[in-house]
Amino acid sequence: MVPWSWPVRPGLPGQRIRRQSCPSKPPAGTLQASRWRNPLVDVESGAVVSNGNFHPMVLAIAFDALRVALVHVGQLSERRMSHLWNAVMPAMKTVSPPRSPGPVPLPGVQLRYAGSACYTELRLLAAPATLDSTILDVGVEDHATGAVLSVRKTEEALSLLEDLLAIEVLLAADLLRVSPQGTLGAGASMILELTAEASTGAGSAAEVHRNLRERFPNL
Repeated sequence: MVPWSWPVRPGLPGQRIRRQSCPSKPPAGTLQASRWRNPLVDVESGAVVSNGNFHPMVLAIAFDALRVALVHVGQLSERRMSHLWNAVMPAMKTVSPPRSPGPVPLPGVQLRYAGSACYTELRLLAAPATLDSTILDVGVEDHATGAVLSVRKTEEALSLLEDLLAIEVLLAADLLRVSPQGTLGAGASMILELTAEASTGAGSAAEVHRNLRERFPNL
């Protein structure tokens, strides 16, 4: 029976991210158009500009929700890497030496444990940033949105997710290189080409990974 992390791959990640990221756009427009206690007043022109950064609660919650969706995408990637690892280990016994496009052999295998640590850190970032705040200004400012923290944590989560997906790509390429070569599809061929380019001139698995992230940021 096929593990669920494979058949749900095409639809679930994109659906989760779109559903959670798109709601953050309307709140941003709503906040900018709303009337706030601290507007920006231009005396010369007489213009009054709403300050959407005063208490953007809806926007903050949207980013909290987005990080949960990102963790699910990362969890699927981590599960698939576990299956790839289980396939790579026995395949390595039949290929000697492994075919490598550069001086670094099997960078995905080398980074598998780093990928596990990356997912753990990503999961910790899913904790909400909007549920706690201190009381300031002699009890007047007794609630805060945590919006800045929520956005910053989301940016960190996106970077970790990209790291994780790049490691999955490298590990998948490793499996292709240690397996008997048959007729490859367009996707598998593209993976081999991308990772070969990233491996050229690299002196370590970490450098291969960095090259892949820099040259192919959409992975």
